[in-house]
Amino acid sequence: FSSQSHATAAMRASALAVALLTLSGGPRSGAGVSPAATAAAAAPATGREGGSGGCEVATASEGGSCASAPREVPAGPLRGLHIVEGPFLEESDGPPGSSRKIILRESLNASTGEWSGHKVWPAAFALVDHLHRTRGRSLQGLRVVELGCGLPLVAAVLAALGAEVCATDHPDALPHVRASLSANGFGAVVEGLHPHAQGRLRLRALAWGVAEADGIAELCNFSAPVDVVVGADLVYHAFPLDQLRDTVVSILRGQGATAVFALQARRFPMVAALQEPQRVAGFLRSLAAQDDGWELRADTPDLHAAPNAEGLVIASIAPPGARPVAQAPARHADKAELGWQPVRYRREDLTTVHGAG
Repeated sequence: FSSQSHATAAMRASALAVALLTLSGGPRSGAGVSPAATAAAAAPATGREGGSGGCEVATASEGGSCASAPREVPAGPLRGLHIVEGPFLEESDGPPGSSRKIILRESLNASTGEWSGHKVWPAAFALVDHLHRTRGRSLQGLRVVELGCGLPLVAAVLAALGAEVCATDHPDALPHVRASLSANGFGAVVEGLHPHAQGRLRLRALAWGVAEADGIAELCNFSAPVDVVVGADLVYHAFPLDQLRDTVVSILRGQGATAVFALQARRFPMVAALQEPQRVAGFLRSLAAQDDGWELRADTPDLHAAPNAEGLVIASIAPPGARPVAQAPARHADKAELGWQPVRYRREDLTTVHGAG
């Protein structure tokens, strides 16, 4: 079993390396693939939205709030705790010692359906860490749309860092997402999110496709166009990649936005380990190959900060005419001088504590 696992990992890493070399092998007709990120803007984004009294939850046709979500205690034991600490805009209202900390409690008994996200994967924190390192304080007031939010750890942390976040998922998955942000959500609970941060977080139902992406700023109740589209772990064999691509292209072109995705091929089963690196690279190539010339950069995460992120790709995409977003200082010394602090993540596995398998 050990040798087979090592062989699987090696083949997966090799396939992803070949795919990425192909992806960055030079410009093609109508495509611009750049080794550099979009240049830093002269000033950060402005136009921060107002909000208070808990996160705003709605679909295109119905409204609601986190306070109206089901308040059920999670059934059965917990799988683990996902704990994120960082320089959040406001301190949490949790018990003593929990300030500047967000905790997501993940249920062991949560089922996994075609359109449901019941587990936090390594790509989630890798994405948060990358955005914090590259955007820094310019995240404050940034209008962000997350695609396929699932358990909304990414959305919650970005809102805590000061971004205006519209977390979206398939309509069938939205009740589960809403419940995870309630006071006693079913299956998973996000704790420690300050009420002001909750006011910066919106939940919206969004099925992938061109038509569904039209009017995204209005759907999210933003007063100005979307700045950044983000997503973690979106390329998966059961997910409709053509519709995902159409959604990304529609939003980026229509809003003048950029996108940042953290994508990691599955390690198991064997067929996924062999096929999914090509799916990741193929999805990114489909964005880079837009006929008006798009810029794409593929980075690797900081493995010291983002655990279990081996083989993960962080892709930054910008169409022509996209509004540049201010970047954080590149050198760590500059960041320290400006009072920059990292976002830290740790996971506490509770399955062994409860004796669960």
